[in-house]
Amino acid sequence: MEHETQPSYIRTILRANGEKIVKKTKSTPRERVEKAVKRTKRSDVVDMMASYLEMRKKQSEEEAAALSREREEAKMREEASKDLP
Repeated sequence: MEHETQPSYIRTILRANGEKIVKKTKSTPRERVEKAVKRTKRSDVVDMMASYLEMRKKQSEEEAAALSREREEAKMREEASKDLP
């Protein structure tokens, strides 16, 4: 890890009675620590919506297939009833 020092700086404080206080301060070296990347809530919502849309697409495909089967069965029953005298 890389140490980085900050330069010293002078801070002046003026008091109400006109007294001036000058302080020279040096910063201490500190280590830079990289933080773990947080997952944003937005990506969680996006992932959830993607899975929801995928589920709805699959559900609509299953419903369309079931409706198609029902139509075929009805058509076959109708043709069978026409064949009977």
